[in-house]
Amino acid sequence: MAEKKTYIKSAQKRKGKIVYTPPEKSFTDVNIEETDHGFKIYRLNESRPFTVIPHSSVRQILYKRDDYK
Repeated sequence: MAEKKTYIKSAQKRKGKIVYTPPEKSFTDVNIEETDHGFKIYRLNESRPFTVIPHSSVRQILYKRDDYK
């Protein structure tokens, strides 16, 4: 049986990189906000998301360390 992924439940945007499929694509230096259905992706200094990526398509998320100040 496939292992179920767990995600952090938070409504805050965090700067980072997200990798998704198909094929292997990524967005770098974007703000990422997790929702119940996937991840909203925002360009820097924008208030409206330009895309939403479902949880099932996400392969990796890398957050910038400067968010942990």
